[in-house]
Amino acid sequence: MNKEEIFGNVLAMLKSEKATRAKGKEVEYYPGYTIAKEWRERILIHSEACGFPEHLFRYRSPNMDAKEFQYIKHNFKRVTLPVFTDYLSTIGRATIDSNWSITYQEDDADIKEAGLTLDNYIDEIELEDYWKNIIPSIKTKDANGIIAIKSHFEYMLDETGQPIYDEEGEIVFDDTKLPSPYPFYYPCDKVLAFVRDKYTLVLTEEYSEVMFGNRKEKVGHVFEYYDQNEIWRIVQVGNKVDYQFEWILLDRHNWGRVPVMQLLGIPNIMENRIVYQSPFLFATDILDMVLLNSSNLQVSINSCVYPYRVMVGYPCDFENDNGRCDDGQLREMGSGNVIGGCPSCGGSGLKDRMSPSGTLLLNPKDPQTGASTMGAGQNHLYYVSPETTTLEFLENKIAVDENKARRIIFLQNSNSSVRGAEGDTALGKAIDEKNKYAFIKGVSDQLFDILEFMIDAIGWQRYGDKYKAPIIVEPVTFDFKTEESYMVELSEAIKNGLPPYVIHLIIYKFVQTYFYSDSQGEQAFKLILTTDRIVTLSQDAINVGLSNGTIEKWESILHDSSITFINELLNENPEFFMQELIIQQEQLESKARLRSEQIIKSQADVTGNLIDNIANA
Repeated sequence: MNKEEIFGNVLAMLKSEKATRAKGKEVEYYPGYTIAKEWRERILIHSEACGFPEHLFRYRSPNMDAKEFQYIKHNFKRVTLPVFTDYLSTIGRATIDSNWSITYQEDDADIKEAGLTLDNYIDEIELEDYWKNIIPSIKTKDANGIIAIKSHFEYMLDETGQPIYDEEGEIVFDDTKLPSPYPFYYPCDKVLAFVRDKYTLVLTEEYSEVMFGNRKEKVGHVFEYYDQNEIWRIVQVGNKVDYQFEWILLDRHNWGRVPVMQLLGIPNIMENRIVYQSPFLFATDILDMVLLNSSNLQVSINSCVYPYRVMVGYPCDFENDNGRCDDGQLREMGSGNVIGGCPSCGGSGLKDRMSPSGTLLLNPKDPQTGASTMGAGQNHLYYVSPETTTLEFLENKIAVDENKARRIIFLQNSNSSVRGAEGDTALGKAIDEKNKYAFIKGVSDQLFDILEFMIDAIGWQRYGDKYKAPIIVEPVTFDFKTEESYMVELSEAIKNGLPPYVIHLIIYKFVQTYFYSDSQGEQAFKLILTTDRIVTLSQDAINVGLSNGTIEKWESILHDSSITFINELLNENPEFFMQELIIQQEQLESKARLRSEQIIKSQADVTGNLIDNIANA
């Protein structure tokens, strides 16, 4: 099929969408389209803090009344959002700067001279930040969404400032200026035609101006079509109901590849097509239960916080010219017909025994029998609230379910007394770590595939056959332990007398974990670890070494004052860490040696002055 036929098929289904939904169905633009939308919606419940998930609460518990449902709806809280953010933090380990590298090849001389190099452009559009901060989130929510690369062009203009068109009616681009390609995300529900490596048709969020009724309104559809050679913009024109469209060529890139990539996940085959599942999807069933039970728990808690007040009452004896109260109903004198509700008791049939200030009023005698109402031990007023056993059970179940969901996507369990049996064993922890590595490695590989695609598409659209692909070194290992875990491990290693090189290795990993977002802090501690050879020794061991000569004075000073020396070096040279490591070590050691010499000289001066004072006494 050509592009016009592809668009015609999609347009026919789009026209029928309203009628199809009226029958309770969804338009299946291609195999896997509707299920991809459903998967995305299920994840959005736990990843975006907006709105009330009506469909999740559509069928209420049999004994939930309308008021309780309305309470849940108006006070709904997305308590599962921390699970999503923890997931992003975990897979974010793959994109930490120290885990990977990119090396750009040297561009041609004319590109360099013009200051239009690829690495400069990538920095200018902040592509790496977009990849690190945006891609993991949208990839987790919408595995079948796409990233499309399209360029902004400068057009040739005539003397009046209007675009120039060639003989075929196509706009003429300014060849003296390079195009500016950018990545654009389209959710799966906007991708209306897709065949991998052949073509993609998306419905954009833009609207064109068309005639609607007797006036112009921005309600027309705007599509974009991508294939291996061209990018087209398809804009609705004329009357809204006529579905007329104008095709506008955006770019004839001739890459031989479609500048579109799905966000990827776990592949599934549906009618010979790949439909991706986000790994987070496998935790959503359990997270749904966490949301439901948390909302139910909150309703139950309020029942306990606001218990029912119970007290002994007397029958209402209200009477007026119209009638007399009879068990809450006002009956007419004589006929006995009900003429309305009692205005005194409000239909309860009992007297209100509470004063306006909330005090219970007691009559010392029953007005009908004359018997005393002040019997010893009698509870005239008490409160009734539900048992808390059910609440404790529900709270425990919520914690258990959340931890189950976390284990499915290899997250550390929340702070809870609930633990899995396997998680309490060393073997179980080791297996979990290996499984987590395999899990994150798969996500990492796909993230770097997306980065490579974006750079390749941008490079080709900008430079054509002059584009030189950079070399990307992907991460081969991940560290999921926290700084607290390493502190415990370090303490155990020192207590058990493990060799210094083992302790040194644990300290190095701790520094990497603790300072992974602080490059200067990490550089400082790496310098200390490579320069201070007694970093793993206790103070007692250092004192012994000083006394027997195995440790020099300057080494002890370096051990105690390394941070101070590094700060002095940074004040003297703000680009201190830009130097080679061996030069940094030499300068740090020189600081310690100089301080040692100053101390020795000062001690010698004090001793000399003391001798002179004694001699002159």
